[in-house]
Amino acid sequence: MIKREQYLKKIRKLINKDIIKVITGIRRSGKSYLLKSIKNELIKQNIKEENILLISFESIAYNQVDTDQKLNEIVYNLTKDLEGKIYLLFDEIQNVNNWEKSINGYRIDYDCDIYITGSNSQLLSGELSTLLSGRYIKIEVYPFSYKEILQYYKENYVSVSEKKVFDEYITYGGMPFTLKLEEEEKIDYLNDLYIHIIKRYNSTK
Repeated sequence: MIKREQYLKKIRKLINKDIIKVITGIRRSGKSYLLKSIKNELIKQNIKEENILLISFESIAYNQVDTDQKLNEIVYNLTKDLEGKIYLLFDEIQNVNNWEKSINGYRIDYDCDIYITGSNSQLLSGELSTLLSGRYIKIEVYPFSYKEILQYYKENYVSVSEKKVFDEYITYGGMPFTLKLEEEEKIDYLNDLYIHIIKRYNSTK
């Protein structure tokens, strides 16, 4: 992956501001990696790492946390002995039922800075817009641009012509993981991803 400066530039201006940072985007567009980059940015600003809580609900460690009550218990246990401001980073928060109530509660009860990620179709529901109205700012993450793909090859010391990169970008787009695949694998991967996204979209209608 690469450092996605256009998004980090926005995030830096919002650090420690009393507003929930909601990072959205289609599946596999790089939201999780961006959240890890935000953690690194916080550490660079001399924030103690133990005060930065990053929870991925796709991780084995937390994939059983599927209700707001379970999430509240986890957050309480991980933060009860901490001093000073805490930073709450939640990846794929939509996997937790009634997560909106927890996020709103943390904003009120804790001295904290909150960042959450999730897929567009499930995260930006009517519930979010009503319960957290006026308390969040959305940052939408897109697949790699052509410029970012060139950056990826440069940072990974891959020698390839710009024309070849452009032709592949026109053909396969900018989903980050395709850069690690062979041509026939890219087609299969994109087909599976497309089907998954369409199924998820239809299931939320």
